[in-house]
Amino acid sequence: MRKAAIFCAVVLAGVIAYGYVDAAMTEKAVIDIQPRVIEPLSLAFDTMNSMQPFQRGQLFIMLMYDADRSRTITSIHVQGDVMEGDKLIEHFDAPCQRGGNEDLSFPGRTLDGSVVTGTSRQCFIKLKTALPVGKDANGATSMVDIENNEKRVFSMNVINSFYSARSSHPPLTYVVWINRAIDWLRTPFKRATLHPAI
Repeated sequence: MRKAAIFCAVVLAGVIAYGYVDAAMTEKAVIDIQPRVIEPLSLAFDTMNSMQPFQRGQLFIMLMYDADRSRTITSIHVQGDVMEGDKLIEHFDAPCQRGGNEDLSFPGRTLDGSVVTGTSRQCFIKLKTALPVGKDANGATSMVDIENNEKRVFSMNVINSFYSARSSHPPLTYVVWINRAIDWLRTPFKRATLHPAI
């Protein structure tokens, strides 16, 4: 009886290990990317805190991407040039992240903590450039600067963009169940996430 229990435990451990190894194995992926320049208010909620510190005029790259839905995109590294007309604003070369994770297999989260579905294929890069935002006569953030910056950002585009991406098989269902159970057990010990003031 004891040998049978040990045998079953070994088999179960082997099955669980296989599921995690299978989900962790990656290969190069071909994806469609659409990078664009954004301001802080266009960041996904679950990504704002991980990008701190930043000011109102901070620039980011939002990358929309699409790929074979039978695979899970695990990482994307992007480089390109941010242009405003003929003027080079910044060259960037960085990994894309979502919710503080460069591992993009982690799902996005909404304000109430539920999993994002419609916009989960977005990730972000924080640029080094921040547009100036001053104060008005009352000491408040200058709405004139904000409106001017919005127009500038709208006119910016990304050229000479290149990427490298990797993907994996979606995890087996029991791996998802185990991860959810672990996350559920950790939840009471996490600190609440507050919306940053920007």
